Amino acid sequence: MERRKRKHKRHQRGKGAELYHKRYISYREGSKKSFRGILQRSDIFQKFKRLEEDILKYIYEHEDKKVEDEKLKKIFQNINGAIEQIVNKLISEEFIIKNDNYYSLTHAGEEIAELIFRIHNEIEEYIKGKALSCNAHQMAHILEHKLTEEQIEKMIIISKFKERGVSLTDFKLLSGTIVDVALNNCSIWTKLVSVGIFPGQKIYILNRTTSNYLIEVKNSKFAIDRNLADGIFLIP
Repeated sequence: MERRKRKHKRHQRGKGAELYHKRYISYREGSKKSFRGILQRSDIFQKFKRLEEDILKYIYEHEDKKVEDEKLKKIFQNINGAIEQIVNKLISEEFIIKNDNYYSLTHAGEEIAELIFRIHNEIEEYIKGKALSCNAHQMAHILEHKLTEEQIEKMIIISKFKERGVSLTDFKLLSGTIVDVALNNCSIWTKLVSVGIFPGQKIYILNRTTSNYLIEVKNSKFAIDRNLADGIFLIP
């Protein structure tokens, strides 16, 4: 009886990590479901805020995938004291463990960190390919929390048709698909992408004036000026 109780206790303690592990194994084995989709369905996305993702990725990027306690806290020291709570939360959810003065990833934590890391690299390579005058690594760090791997893949594929694109200012139809966002200002480009205006997205033109355009992307409405509209290229 006692043995059965211990077994049940171990099962309950590892239940959360096991569920996350199964979802990411499913993704790795060929599921077309996006990272964000997986997280939304299991209500994990609300838990994995930006800082939590950054901590997992930071540990993943280090040799042997472990980081000293003091080093981790020093890197994330500008969190107004929240670092302790976040680390303890990741430990309780069995995504990281602490051995002596080191933090390391569990199997479930490593799978999530690997996916975040891969998304970051794909965005960074895409930005480098656009030859924007900005720090591609820094911009990728901002966007890795906004885009899914599925969205990145779609963005890269549809961008191959950018030569066929027509500027929003010259586009005559009421809707089209974005094939390029050709803006030299990196901060503005990043902001547009972060709100959903990027290649592969369907865009609806709700109203046009001589200087402004009212558009809708993913059920969100935006008012943009002619300069921005001139850099958004569409195909029917």
